[in-house]
Amino acid sequence: MSEKKVETSFNHSLIFKLTLIISAGLIALTLILMISNTLTYRNEIHELANEYLMSKTQYLAEELYAYYEEGRTTEDAARDGILGNVSVEGKVVGYTYVVAEDGIMLWHPSKDKIGKKVENATVTSLVSRIQSGGNESGKEDILLYKFDGEKRYLAYSVKDNVRTGEKFILVTTAAESAVYSKVNSTTVILSIVALAVLIVVALIIIIYVRSSIIKPLDSIVLSIEEMADGR
Repeated sequence: MSEKKVETSFNHSLIFKLTLIISAGLIALTLILMISNTLTYRNEIHELANEYLMSKTQYLAEELYAYYEEGRTTEDAARDGILGNVSVEGKVVGYTYVVAEDGIMLWHPSKDKIGKKVENATVTSLVSRIQSGGNESGKEDILLYKFDGEKRYLAYSVKDNVRTGEKFILVTTAAESAVYSKVNSTTVILSIVALAVLIVVALIIIIYVRSSIIKPLDSIVLSIEEMADGR
């Protein structure tokens, strides 16, 4: 009685399983490298955003100081484009506003906020220190804060209005998501490209394994079977 031959399909073979393990390893390694590079890239963008927004705030504060020195007003500065939106590579990421030393908005992109008390906790704290007699002239800083669940950058610079003797605070604020939008879109593109490359690599490995190992083994098995049958 002849024994029944049991054939193992490629999908259930050891070679196929090894191919899957190798492909999974490549995918995992690629993902780790992508995550690591993305985190590094985001940290670099964060530092660049800090430097850019702080230097922008310093520049705008100096410009507004010069306007006051010349006897011109905040409205003049806004009309000349000194105040307004903040853009990075043509994309609007934030805006500037000006606060008096008593906490009243001198200028804001939302006209209904002009003449009202500033609401931002950081700026309110700064106003309190000024009103308490603190010498905040020339003070500047940048930090991250949350507003309506969204992280935002806030940079400020305190200057003196030489004509009135009062201090003013120029504030620049920008959404973190807007600053990182280019990073996020680049990450998505890189992920798609990396996935496509991994699929191609996995297919090449499978084709190579089938042509270089499976087919020769099949030929050897066939020869052994023919020899066992006396051919």
